[in-house]
Amino acid sequence: MNLKSWLKRRVRKVIILKINKFDNTIQYSLLVFHKVIFTVSQSKSKYWFRVFGAGIRIKSNKEPLLFSERNGYKKFLRIGKYRVSML
Repeated sequence: MNLKSWLKRRVRKVIILKINKFDNTIQYSLLVFHKVIFTVSQSKSKYWFRVFGAGIRIKSNKEPLLFSERNGYKKFLRIGKYRVSML
């Protein structure tokens, strides 16, 4: 076995791109050594992403407010027709 083929097999095990499909949502995750580094999820009216555990959610104003948003426990910023909040 030469070094090039050995490295190719090792790199495939180190860096993994997972794609999950739910009802109307597609989620992409980048794993390095089985630790999630980056995740992005998108649906028709919602998007969110996380990098090293910190993330941002972007929702359309057409989506109803969550309980925590309605009662002021979770803050959001309204930009045009979208609401942006921290995850």
